[in-house]
Amino acid sequence: MEKIILDTSLTSTKPSYNVFAELQQRIVQSTEQEVELHVDIEKRLGLSFLFCISTLPIFAKSRGKDIHIFCNSKSLMLFKWNRYIPDDSSLSEKDDIAPFLHKSSRCITAEADSVYELVTEITSDAPVKMSENLAALFTSKVGEMYNNSLEHSEGQYVIGGKYFKNQKGIYCFSCYDTGIGIPQKVKNSIDDGLSETAAFQWAMQRGHSTANKTAENKVPRGLGLGLLRSFAKANEGTIRICSGKVLYIYRPKKGSQYFELENKFEGTLFEMDIIADDQHKYVLG
Repeated sequence: MEKIILDTSLTSTKPSYNVFAELQQRIVQSTEQEVELHVDIEKRLGLSFLFCISTLPIFAKSRGKDIHIFCNSKSLMLFKWNRYIPDDSSLSEKDDIAPFLHKSSRCITAEADSVYELVTEITSDAPVKMSENLAALFTSKVGEMYNNSLEHSEGQYVIGGKYFKNQKGIYCFSCYDTGIGIPQKVKNSIDDGLSETAAFQWAMQRGHSTANKTAENKVPRGLGLGLLRSFAKANEGTIRICSGKVLYIYRPKKGSQYFELENKFEGTLFEMDIIADDQHKYVLG
C-alpha cells in the first residue's frame, strides 16, 4: 500500500489546485491498488480544497484504485463542520473516513430527477433575490452545465456540491466529473496539435462544441456557460474551471484568465461563487 502525506508544508508552498492535481497523479501512477492518504494540516483548509478531497474515494474508484483517508484532529473537525462526515460521529485520527466521504458525495446520474433535485436545491438555498424569470433561467443553465458533464465528459461519475464561505459572505456551487477533461476532449475532436491552453480557450468560445451536430443535435453546446459568465459579470461573481493543466478564472474586474498547472488535473472541476446576501437583488448583465 502506498502512503501519501498531505501536510501544511506542502499546502503552504503550492496553490491548492496544483496540490490536488499532484495528489491525483500520485494515485493514478501508484503501482499499488490501495493508497493511504494522511491529511495532516493544521491551518484551515479552503472549502474548495475540502470538496476536492471529498471526491477522492470516487475518483480513485474510477481509476481502479482503493483509497483510505486518515485526518488529524484539525482536518477531521473541518470535514465534520462541513457535513462530509457525521457531526456526531466518534471518528478519530485512526479511522478511515473514505467510506463516509463516498457516502456523502452527491453523485449525479443520467436520470433527469437527479439533476433537477440538485439544481433546485442550489437555487433555493442561495440567499439572493432573483425575479421569477431569472431564477428559472439560472436554474436551467446550471442544470445544463451538469447535464453537459454527464453527456460529454466521458467520465464514470459526476459529483455536485454546494457550500457557504461564511467569512467572505459567498455561496459556492460546484461540479466535478472524473472524465477525459476539456483540453484533451477538444484535442481529440478538433486538433491534437493544439496546446492545452489553446484547446481550453477554443472550448470557452461561445457556440463551440465537440458534440456532433447531427440532425437530432443541431444546437451547439456551451451556451449555458455564456449566460453564467454574464450573470457573474453583473453580480460580482467568480467562475473557476480546472481541467488538464489549465485553470480558468473569470472575475468581472479582470475578465477571463488562464493559468498553467504543474500537474495534470484529472477530470473537470467547475465552481461558481455568488454573493451570499439576501439584500442583493440579482440581475442578468
